[in-house]
Amino acid sequence: IENNQSSELMSIPNEQIDIKFYNDSHAITNENYSVYFTKPEQLLDIFTEMEEKSLPLVEKSQYTSEILDRIHSTIKNTISEHNHEVEQLKIKINQFEEVIKQEIEREISCQHILAQCKNEKNDPLIEQIKNTTEILYKKHIISNDMGISTIHMLQTIENKIKSLLNIIEHMDSSAVMEAEKFRENSIRAIERQEKIRQEKVINEFRHQKTLLRTSAPPYQKV
Repeated sequence: IENNQSSELMSIPNEQIDIKFYNDSHAITNENYSVYFTKPEQLLDIFTEMEEKSLPLVEKSQYTSEILDRIHSTIKNTISEHNHEVEQLKIKINQFEEVIKQEIEREISCQHILAQCKNEKNDPLIEQIKNTTEILYKKHIISNDMGISTIHMLQTIENKIKSLLNIIEHMDSSAVMEAEKFRENSIRAIERQEKIRQEKVINEFRHQKTLLRTSAPPYQKV
């Protein structure tokens, strides 16, 4: 009998023998369980398949994580830039407010000066300034432009001076030096002429005084 059983087992393939032994042992321990994996390779194949399926998900998750990191970094940089811009705008607003405050104070000061000028229309100094300004305006700007205010004349003269200074800055230095020498010589000549004129006036006054003294009747003693 034993020989017959051995011959029967030898005639059965090895895979079926393993399954038979596995089923027999499994039935002995727990007859309610059913066999799903019959070979170790099947479990390995399942794990391999699961790994292949999960790999794209892992890669996609890593890619998504990188994108989120970039988004967070961009948001952080944007917030930092916006905060910097806000601070700069606050500084500019404070500067503008300070400028506006200064302009308001300047306007008040100008109005005060204007009120004083209106109250001092007959001030000799103001009249002298007006006359001097008018002479300069007629001599160096326009000779026949009448009927404009003294302030407008001063503004026009100031603009003319700025224009001339701008021209001088772009001129050759040697030409500027020659012009300065010519100006100094002209000033000296004018001063000499003025001095001669004053001396002439003084001499005429003395001469007239002498003539009056000589033509006066002699003093009679009592």
